[in-house]
Amino acid sequence: MNQLSKDSYVGIVPFAKTVQEEYPLTKVDGKVSNFISKIDQLSTTGGTNQVAALNKAKAMLDSSENKENPKYVILLTDGSINARRPNSDIKFNNDDIKQAADELKAAGYTLVTLGVSLGDIQTAKDLLQAIASKMVSGNKLAYELAYGTEYPDELNSIFNSIVSSVMGSSLTKCVIKDYIDPRFDLLNDEGQIAKVGDSVNGGIVDKDPNGWYVIWENQTIGNKIGDTPGWEKNITLVAKEDFLGGNVIPTNGEGSHVSVPFGDKDGNINNWQDMNLPKPTVNVKELKGIEKEVEQTYFLGETINTKELLKVLINELNTTHEQATAIAKELLESGKTVADYSYGDTNDVVGQLKLAISTENGNLNNHVATKVGKHVEKYQLNVKYIPKDYSSREDVMSKKGYEMPNQTFVKDGGMLVTKEFNLLTGTAWVNVIDGKIMITKTIDKSTNNGTQGDPIFTFKIEGITASDKAYLEYRTVRFSNVGEQTVTLNGLEKGVYTITELDTMRYKLLDITVDGSAPVAKTDSNAKVAIGYTGMDNEKTNLNAIQGNVVFKNSLENDKFISDTDVVTNKFSVDENGKVTITNEYYNNNN
Repeated sequence: MNQLSKDSYVGIVPFAKTVQEEYPLTKVDGKVSNFISKIDQLSTTGGTNQVAALNKAKAMLDSSENKENPKYVILLTDGSINARRPNSDIKFNNDDIKQAADELKAAGYTLVTLGVSLGDIQTAKDLLQAIASKMVSGNKLAYELAYGTEYPDELNSIFNSIVSSVMGSSLTKCVIKDYIDPRFDLLNDEGQIAKVGDSVNGGIVDKDPNGWYVIWENQTIGNKIGDTPGWEKNITLVAKEDFLGGNVIPTNGEGSHVSVPFGDKDGNINNWQDMNLPKPTVNVKELKGIEKEVEQTYFLGETINTKELLKVLINELNTTHEQATAIAKELLESGKTVADYSYGDTNDVVGQLKLAISTENGNLNNHVATKVGKHVEKYQLNVKYIPKDYSSREDVMSKKGYEMPNQTFVKDGGMLVTKEFNLLTGTAWVNVIDGKIMITKTIDKSTNNGTQGDPIFTFKIEGITASDKAYLEYRTVRFSNVGEQTVTLNGLEKGVYTITELDTMRYKLLDITVDGSAPVAKTDSNAKVAIGYTGMDNEKTNLNAIQGNVVFKNSLENDKFISDTDVVTNKFSVDENGKVTITNEYYNNNN
């Protein structure tokens, strides 16, 4: 044992009519003399209680922290059961031994029996033969796990035979099933991402509800000698494009195992014993960060929903990091800044995502666009990925039985510990546009002979803007020896505006015509323009709806009366002493 597997652990359970003081599982590594000393200290007493011994051995193995390596119990006895049940006058029988042996084997432990000096006690020999584990090789029993001798001095060679048999014999007809951790893709023999039915180093790729796996059937597993494994296959994995990276990442999934067949002397398999495969890990290099810019255009007076703007930016950043961008949206919506990151359904938190938002000339709350121009507001978003550091991952994963990395899972090789980096970096620019309405007035120039003064027309413009402001303005045009005049309303907020010509003394409204990039409508007395909308219903935005044109055509109705009219603007100003000054400005088409 010391030569074949010095890392193995051995315990001793002495028994007579009861179990005596046991010696706990101890690593063999160079401590042979210690075990011999303990055995030499044993003394014989009356009784033979194989039931108590088997139960104690099972309990000792159950409590072992090493859940991966195969475990064996060697039952050494010199007679039939000869002991009473605890606190009873009723004796144990062979059925009790069989039950204890079955429970031990059901736990996944291999039972080897060794009868010493049984003579003609055939029932004892038959019992030991019946309860011993049996391994299948090909169509024959690979080795009997029931041993016997009439001569105690042969025990040493028998134990050597048992150890050699257990440690050195090959296991045949084994099945190895290696699930792939969902953070990785498996490559087939051609170096392509594997699909169902592909070959990978002698195994076949398949998939079930637990995930992708490679299965090798009818495999022979020898004993590990030194650094030479009893069975080994190399497969190639690549980290998935949307996995952010991290330290101490498992490469195989839950349920990866070796199935070893057990059966009878005729080679019939009765059951299988599953043993977990080793659990290797790697450090996966962080991904390259993504940087993007977006521009969003709003109308003057329109509400800027900052969250929605930033969601547009996050969507633009969502190239391969779908899960990360979803988490960023959740943080944005909740107002939180940090969230745990575990890939898919792995429930293995390997890092955190940290969201940071800043603005220049903007507002992180909803607000109304008040300044027209390009890039009038700037928002910056950063999502930083902070992987769990190597030492903390090592502590957590080693307790779960995982092996620590010996290389980094990166194409260029080299040992590397994954560190924090900027995963998503984005800038959102806000552009603000306004609308305008051009009001044109036409009259017959020949009707304006100047003897009755310049014809003057006044327009009333009213409406409700997107910011719920009431808009009201009056504009006047004056005709001096011309037949057409135009007034332009600039800097208009998104809204629906009604333009009405007020009555004048000598001219009558004949017709209204409307056009423009904005939706327009008219009646016999007024016109409407929907700046920034697809229609008059104020529901959907149209960034191209920036201008409406309205033309009012008039004709001379009554020239019997002199009507020399004018327009005067009275302005009031108050100085620091409270003195009010009134000034009059006469209207002309230049003011």
